[in-house]
Amino acid sequence: MDWELVDTVSQMIQERSQHLGTDPSYPQLHRLKSLLTTLQHHPLLTVKPSDAVIQLKTKQDADRLFRQGVEYYQTSQFKVALKTWQQALGLYQEIGDFQGEANVLSNLGVALQSLGQYQQAIEHYQQSLVVQRESGDWQAIEPETCHAPERLVTVTHHSQGEYRLAMKLAVDHFEKHLLLAESIGDRLGEAQSLLNLGKAYYALGQYEVAIACYQRSLTLRHSIQAHQGAQDLLFLLGQAYDALHDYSGAIEHYENYRQTASSDPTPDPRLYDVCVGLANAHYCCRQYSTSLQTYQDLLTLSQHNHQDRYQAIAWSGIGNSHFQLHQYSEALAAYQQALTLKQTLADTFGEAVALNNLSKVHHTLGNHDLAHSYQRESLTLKRRLTQSAAKLSRPSPKR
Repeated sequence: MDWELVDTVSQMIQERSQHLGTDPSYPQLHRLKSLLTTLQHHPLLTVKPSDAVIQLKTKQDADRLFRQGVEYYQTSQFKVALKTWQQALGLYQEIGDFQGEANVLSNLGVALQSLGQYQQAIEHYQQSLVVQRESGDWQAIEPETCHAPERLVTVTHHSQGEYRLAMKLAVDHFEKHLLLAESIGDRLGEAQSLLNLGKAYYALGQYEVAIACYQRSLTLRHSIQAHQGAQDLLFLLGQAYDALHDYSGAIEHYENYRQTASSDPTPDPRLYDVCVGLANAHYCCRQYSTSLQTYQDLLTLSQHNHQDRYQAIAWSGIGNSHFQLHQYSEALAAYQQALTLKQTLADTFGEAVALNNLSKVHHTLGNHDLAHSYQRESLTLKRRLTQSAAKLSRPSPKR
């Protein structure tokens, strides 16, 4: 990589952005500023050139292993895919590549599920979710469309897996219920069958079909004044749009849910997840001031009801939003709060992510020794978790 060229390009973008600053309607202004921020804060550009060359080589190796694992999985070589992705995971964690780590953790969950190791699969899915939700670096989208660009291909559960077969049987079952309800004019039964169908299709990864089922169910409920369950459908619709990376659709339905819930005096446990989804969607659309406010709302709600887990999520999101707004001292304070809560909750993986976040800010501020120290702490915790999982997966010796 030509570091002088990188520096020259950064200066050119900065000068051009300043020149265009008098005309905010100029269509390229936002993109130039976004590119400048990317150059200034990209993890490969905030370390010494010699270190960055090593990181770039390591990322290329990790991406290669990632793709190899996909090829193995698609030919039903699940154990080989698992081992290949485990190697990729170690490399992504070593260089602090959140996006690669989240993707490979999800794929590891799929491989473990295909091998019948369901508890470990769940743990890997949950870890992937933590990275996606709390690192702040996993999702960069086009602000004009609020849709995510194409990335490394992740996999879904093998078509012949037990779970997938069960969901297909569920689809058949609920479709029969739907036909029966339609034949006898049971509109509430239709709405319930469509809701269940949507959940089954969502579980199969067929998010567009799930959305269509949810929308039909919601329309039916409104037409017969059966409002019970309508609020849940708003959440499920937000979740499905989120899964499609259609963040505008997710924001619309999460916001509708929140407005409906605000008129209900009964505490709503799902409201925490709605706030998380809404804040994340705003963040993915680079609406950082709005995401910051939504995370702060989540913090207030979770503090009032003593929900430490959601407080930790809120502090991570607050830190991510401050970081993107270049408010680094506030980001450090928020990440430190998240770290303390993760330690209190004995959430080792979440603690490792919080340490990574602290490392990211110190890299940006030029505190490279401190950044490397936090990164090493994070990597140590993640390796410890990997070793513990490997021990648990080994069969007990026969006596």
